[in-house]
Amino acid sequence: MELEEKQAVAAALLERHAAIYDVSIPKKLQIFYASCAAFNFEGKCAKLDLPGYEAGTFRLVACPPSWEAASATNLDDAIVGEGGEWEAAGKFVPIFNVDQSGYIVAKIDDANLAVGFFNEENFREDGDGYTTGVYMIAKSIDEFRAGLVNVDEDEADFECEIDEEIWDEIGDELEEGEGDDDDDEDEDE
Repeated sequence: MELEEKQAVAAALLERHAAIYDVSIPKKLQIFYASCAAFNFEGKCAKLDLPGYEAGTFRLVACPPSWEAASATNLDDAIVGEGGEWEAAGKFVPIFNVDQSGYIVAKIDDANLAVGFFNEENFREDGDGYTTGVYMIAKSIDEFRAGLVNVDEDEADFECEIDEEIWDEIGDELEEGEGDDDDDEDEDE
């Protein structure tokens, strides 16, 4: 999928997130995708010391900003999906995949877009660095971005493969959904 298409898919997914969870998407997060910043940082690494992991570098892979997409690839919809067990899902949007089931997320009810690490095994955690299931790692998306480092290919401590197919699948689903709306309008006439 071309970059422009990914931008359009990301914008549609952010709108969908807002509708599903009845939340507002901060302009800063919309710009993060519209300006290609999310995609420009793909491949860079975040130096992190996370509970359950050895301290090290995590390769960033831009992911669709959607819990639906995450549950289609590697997370449990019963936890992160609409009406799932993790009640705080609507307050966070996944922005990078960094491990088999680990995501860098933006906290959208925070004006600075605080950034954290989400792993569904810990969605009930609170305290000791966790805020409603997310281990907080930066006070803002800008602070997070400033701390990114370059690490040679295959040299990061935690590598994550880019799943281009998920972007294509989500894009196709969104297009099919738009077609369904057109069919509904035809039936109304």
